[in-house]
Amino acid sequence: MIPSSGDTFPQPVVRVQLYTDSDSGQDSRGPLKLVAVLRCTSSTPLTTPSLLSALLWAPMGLLLLFPRILYHAWILHYVKRLDVFLRPEPFPTNPDWASGATNPAKLPQPGGVKWQSESIFERLAKQRVVTFLQQRSESTGISVSLVSANPATPRDDFPASSTHTLKSDRHLQIDYLTPRFFTILFLSPSAAHALLLGHTSERVFFPSSTELFLEVFSVSTSSVSTLSMPQQARVQGLPRLLTHSRNLPVPSSHPLDLGWNVTVTWSLVKLLRALEEAERWIFGIARARPVKGNEPWKQWERAESAFMGRDVFDRDQGGYEHGSVWSG
Repeated sequence: MIPSSGDTFPQPVVRVQLYTDSDSGQDSRGPLKLVAVLRCTSSTPLTTPSLLSALLWAPMGLLLLFPRILYHAWILHYVKRLDVFLRPEPFPTNPDWASGATNPAKLPQPGGVKWQSESIFERLAKQRVVTFLQQRSESTGISVSLVSANPATPRDDFPASSTHTLKSDRHLQIDYLTPRFFTILFLSPSAAHALLLGHTSERVFFPSSTELFLEVFSVSTSSVSTLSMPQQARVQGLPRLLTHSRNLPVPSSHPLDLGWNVTVTWSLVKLLRALEEAERWIFGIARARPVKGNEPWKQWERAESAFMGRDVFDRDQGGYEHGSVWSG
């Protein structure tokens, strides 16, 4: 029976509450993390025409989802003057993550909803790091572990060679928040630069020992003073203080370049640098305003500020000194 025009129909409300895990056990829930409410504003009886109309409209609603997001983002940013908050990574779900790291991050209550997948460039950089560590851990006698904050990413262990049994206590664990850790290692001119940017400034990764980190990733590759092509591409655009300081030398070649084609490496470095500049260009064309201090293209400027006085790495001590300044 078709209802008359004067009849009213129920308008359901869908409410979703997301809770974090509880430390006390699986049967209890932790703090409330997210609440989503969907309120129905109109309803129609379930008839053949209304069902067909809903089925036909469903794909259109999906296609219009992104334009609707852009529309509301436009209002928030250009009308309401709300700055752009770049998407952060979820916090580690393991409370003991980075507990033994040097100068660890002070993170809020662990938890997350969705982790970003590795980009193709992060996978390429990780491949180089893994290949390098497989050989380096055997030659130095330092075992290395890479521990991701993402629980879905397996831990990578690189044991030392059996000939270094007397040095089995020398173990380096690197806890990292995001696969960006690998591109930082690949694009930084030296291990000290990677520590300055990725650990001190951006807080992307946390080594258990900065001294062992430098020993593993600082390889004497050549006595030639001229920088290789990939190294020239790496230092291009960096603040002068970070490339001309006697306390932050740039080696002639990079350890992650060993065994790889120079032209391919140079092209990859240039491409990654070009993508960073493209991001700055797109934001400039759109007149978009990121939250001050979070601009991706100013990461090396923030590293320079850290180098000049906030949390600066001391190579002689193998640690970080607060408020010290390196002289150039």
